[in-house]
Amino acid sequence: MLEKLKRILASAISSKNIPESKSIPTDRFGYSNFNTHYKSTIPRNPSYRQLREFAKNPIVSQPIEAVKDRIAKMEYEIRPKVRGRKYTKQIKLIKNIIDNPNIDQTRRKFEAMILDDILTLDAGAFEVCKSKNPNHPLFLYPIDGATVQHVVPMDYTDIDGYKYMQINDNGNTYFTRRELCFLSKNNFTHKPFGLSPVLKAYDYIRYYIEGVDKTNEDVSTKTSGMLINLGETATSDEVDKFREYFMNEIEGTGRIPIVGGTKGLDTKQIRSFTEDALYQSWFNLLITMVCSAFPYPVEKMINVSADRSTTEDFETRIIDELVKPYANLLEDAYNTHIINALGFGDILEFKYVYEDSESLKTQKWTRFNNAFTTGTITINEWRTGVGFSPLISDYANLAGDERKAVINRDLGLAGFNGVGNIKDTSDTKNKKVSEGGG
Repeated sequence: MLEKLKRILASAISSKNIPESKSIPTDRFGYSNFNTHYKSTIPRNPSYRQLREFAKNPIVSQPIEAVKDRIAKMEYEIRPKVRGRKYTKQIKLIKNIIDNPNIDQTRRKFEAMILDDILTLDAGAFEVCKSKNPNHPLFLYPIDGATVQHVVPMDYTDIDGYKYMQINDNGNTYFTRRELCFLSKNNFTHKPFGLSPVLKAYDYIRYYIEGVDKTNEDVSTKTSGMLINLGETATSDEVDKFREYFMNEIEGTGRIPIVGGTKGLDTKQIRSFTEDALYQSWFNLLITMVCSAFPYPVEKMINVSADRSTTEDFETRIIDELVKPYANLLEDAYNTHIINALGFGDILEFKYVYEDSESLKTQKWTRFNNAFTTGTITINEWRTGVGFSPLISDYANLAGDERKAVINRDLGLAGFNGVGNIKDTSDTKNKKVSEGGG
């Protein structure tokens, strides 16, 4: 009855055939429910709502914002795959779609929403809608990744077959691979769900808390690990009285036990005042677990003095290890659902432009300068390597001695009258050159 109702509701939205299949919700992210005797301080199988609340924690949100902010500030380019071709009209059309995905959002806002779902749930999604506007043939609308379900089994031979389903107030809406883009960084063959860094951080903390709880439970059922010695002169009556006093007046109250008189006053530290007692070590451990899940430099969260070189190293690690993998997801999405969908996949591609650190810029400049000076690379190879646009010149694609020889031959410089880069010094040819004003 439920399957019949599902098909009826979906048919009111789409005229396509509704698949005879079941859908797998993304709420559990591939986790199974376990009947376990271990108690857990926090849920073992968090829902997407719980993960989103967990992601709002200041410690967890910092690496999330680091990815979103850096990708939002990055420039991009639509590169021709064929050297020498410009495709100005096609590039302008693609940029209009990417910069203005829909009437309400800019590219930066659109990407931030998608990235937030990927980092939190490893389930980002947007709908691709066709338009009759020739200057804006496609519109992109972000979709809550938690509402998208995967239709299984999927007929991979039919490109127009349903692959995704979204639950909404009007029923279930089905989407083909062309109509909806689903982004997941960590993919598996045995389930359609990924593994987000927020979920990994959540599990790290849960495992630690459960371990601490289990340890505390074991300790509470065993004998104490500390003894108090009242000295060899203490009588049994004095020991009993001190035991009663300590249990009734001191234990669990936080009071300082006073023993003996004022003569020979002595104090012994019986409670730790180190950072362990102040939970500073737990706070740092929490930061370390979260940073390991993304990954994100721990030093960016903990106050560590850093010079310019260290700061650049942190930024390079963030870009290479954290930002680029998620930027690659968006690159693939744009190339597949915009450029390929418009029929330009053979000639154009979308790429983000990464800004090198100052030290990397210096190293790259020195390396390309040395290669050009020794004649190993051409002018255009040098210009492209250091970030300049290539020149439109026959000489710019020649290297070293070959470039010099061609220039001398074409311009008649340095008395050139030979073959290749070897000058002909015969009297007859020298005479003709001098007579010609060479």
